[in-house]
Amino acid sequence: MSVLFCPNCERNTAFTTVMRKHDITVRGETFCVSGEADLCKSCGEILWNEKYDGLLARAYEMYKKKHGLLSSGEIREIRTSYNLSQDVFAAILGIGSASLQRYETGAVQTIPYDRLIREAYDAKRLLDLLETNRSRLSEEAYRAAKESIREKTAPCTSSLRRHLIAELQDSPSEFNGLRSFSPDSFQAVIARLLSRLKDAYAPITKLHKLLFYIDFLSFKTRGASVTGLRYVHWPHGPVPGGTLSYDLYDYVSEAGVVRIEEEECEDGNIKRTIELSDGAVADIPDPEERRIIDRVADTLGKLGARELSALSHDEDAYMRTRDKERISYTYAATLKAIR
Repeated sequence: MSVLFCPNCERNTAFTTVMRKHDITVRGETFCVSGEADLCKSCGEILWNEKYDGLLARAYEMYKKKHGLLSSGEIREIRTSYNLSQDVFAAILGIGSASLQRYETGAVQTIPYDRLIREAYDAKRLLDLLETNRSRLSEEAYRAAKESIREKTAPCTSSLRRHLIAELQDSPSEFNGLRSFSPDSFQAVIARLLSRLKDAYAPITKLHKLLFYIDFLSFKTRGASVTGLRYVHWPHGPVPGGTLSYDLYDYVSEAGVVRIEEEECEDGNIKRTIELSDGAVADIPDPEERRIIDRVADTLGKLGARELSALSHDEDAYMRTRDKERISYTYAATLKAIR
């Protein structure tokens, strides 16, 4: 015979399963809920098990509806619309992840918490909360959350942006400097870097090498890259994104941060020059990242594309890899051109 523990009798007891209406009290209010429940044969009390949890959840939802509170499903939909985990969403709101988990699975939130969660309907307001509670997140989690929320603020996500995210946004590894690629971070780095160069422009080959030194110096000194880009061994040196390198700059141009000028050379090749647009803003909140970008720009930015290519060819990152091979950030330990 099956038995269940009865908290009223304080012992395992035989039970009977009934289908009927049950009165469930939530915060001093009683709600009539229909459904199956297991009753103790000795005292007739409802036994607390999965069936009772189901009745309780329905009573909670009835209470929420009566008082105009968000349902558990609505709370979950707000969070998942930003592709955020429970831990990250709770940290952004400034509440405990255990509390959020309870609200998403049926528990009744307080009115102040309900108002707070409702604010997340507005992506711009959620970005404000992200900045307020930034210290509750790791730098990696902060960047990823900011990227996800910004996707909702844009009137339309360009196909080029979606393409770059799909192709380059990998899990942290030795090939992206233990950081996931972020189009917004790349855009900000380009703006900051160009602003430090004479006349605020540079040939694309020169930018390739400066980005390489920024990311690898960052990994050497801080244990993580700045952009989260992969670098590939190409004839002129390490290239960010490999075959997607031109797409990267086209995206930044599409965003209005840079202008791209093309000039046909005598050998038939196209020379591309990247110039900072007027009024472009470099949003890089991390002071250490700003320092690394400025240091590379001020130290190596005065060199030409050929000189920088020659320097990069002398790095272990290039000498110990083959054509078209991805370059591991572990080679940053022996960086020579800048230390």
